[in-house]
Amino acid sequence: MQEISHLTNTEILEIINILPFFSPFNSDERVRFAGSYSRICLYHTGEFLIQEGGDDQSLFILLAGAASVVKEGASIPLSVLEPGQMFGEVGFVMQRKRTSNIIAHPPAPVGSSAQQQLRSAIRSACLALSIPIDPAFTTMAIQFHRDILQQQKRATRIKLKEQIIQCLTTRVEGIHEQLTRLTEWTPLLSLDQELESALRHPPPLSLAELERTKERIIEQLIGFMEELNQQWIFCVTSAHV
Repeated sequence: MQEISHLTNTEILEIINILPFFSPFNSDERVRFAGSYSRICLYHTGEFLIQEGGDDQSLFILLAGAASVVKEGASIPLSVLEPGQMFGEVGFVMQRKRTSNIIAHPPAPVGSSAQQQLRSAIRSACLALSIPIDPAFTTMAIQFHRDILQQQKRATRIKLKEQIIQCLTTRVEGIHEQLTRLTEWTPLLSLDQELESALRHPPPLSLAELERTKERIIEQLIGFMEELNQQWIFCVTSAHV
């Protein structure tokens, strides 16, 4: 791994402004995200961005290349991440040990038109900022340590957690779709009764209560995703026996 150490906060902000993940945030909020707890790093193919069981607490967004999500002991990736996608939310939000390996590898040759546009925009920004496009490194990601949360106002943290919920929901839907094609089992997310009642009949909430509700939704989405991942590994492994 190599950190791009010459970038200023203003230059990191130029990258952040390209990423769809940050579209809900205003300019002041983005400036804070580009502060001292963020960095951009390059990775060789096969290098770990995150290692299962690790204690680090960073949130990542992929900028270039690709990365596989792999459970320890499993040879088949759970999914492949592309530029613009977020990962690392378990340690970042919940301060838990890492639940999967994230491993760098070269990008897929094709992608959706939106993916191609994002790749092109990030590549142009990298060239403008003199970020080396070195073929020895196949993957690039921007990393935000959990400490960056201390710089954010509560309203901004709520926005951030809502974005994480949106990303997790999309990921869960993708795994769910794959499982329903492979098996007749149709798993359903079961929220705890208190949270389900609060979502169906939301009472007036303070910002502190709203933030905690977002955290509980993230926690339960992560738990459900882990359940789906285990079922996906079982189905795919069984098919190859």
